[in-house]
Amino acid sequence: GFSTTTNDIAMSTAVDAAGKTISKYINVNGIYDYDIRASYSRDIIKGISGGIVLRQDGGSNINMVNSIRNVTNYHSRSISLDFGYWGERWYSFNGSFRIGKSSSTSTLRPDFKNTYTTMSGYLSADLKFKKIKSYVNLWSDFYYYGSNDVFTKPLSMFVFTPTFSKNFGKTESFTAKLKVFDLFNQNRDINRNNSSNFLSQSTYNTIRRFVMIGFVYNLKNKTAVATTEK
Repeated sequence: GFSTTTNDIAMSTAVDAAGKTISKYINVNGIYDYDIRASYSRDIIKGISGGIVLRQDGGSNINMVNSIRNVTNYHSRSISLDFGYWGERWYSFNGSFRIGKSSSTSTLRPDFKNTYTTMSGYLSADLKFKKIKSYVNLWSDFYYYGSNDVFTKPLSMFVFTPTFSKNFGKTESFTAKLKVFDLFNQNRDINRNNSSNFLSQSTYNTIRRFVMIGFVYNLKNKTAVATTEK
């Protein structure tokens, strides 16, 4: 995929001798972004599938600083490994692991290259204990942002959420559930941004560990069987 913008609206910032900053919007050309992706998947052994995804994306932004045109080029490349098992056994699972590298350069600072490693992934497993009418779902995902010259401390997050459920009754119509979201209390929003002539990293507080208890009753429709007498 490729896209470009004609007369993109960009920011022009000027600082005078007194320290006053004047900002205004201008139109610039040369903005673009692209995305290249290739994937392959197949069955590895009976019931277990696997795949690989290669991706390259990037683009260019433009802004003005004290009447100097600044062009920021950014690129990232990554490889992902996917796998999963779905079958009639008492367990099933699927997951993905991705590792990549992001970089950006700015014409205002051609001597500095902002490069860092990223990793992310998830794993989900379902366990079925039909004899005792009990079921377990284990979900986890993680993110990692590596360090560089600007952000010297790496950031990581691991969220693990187990859910336990048990059915009751002959028809298993009644279900009790217990869910523990973010068991290790690490959930947070992390964002890194390469924008024009500055780099930013933000972390936000969000909902962390909590316990939720639920009860479900399933109303199952019974289809009447029509009979014909002769």
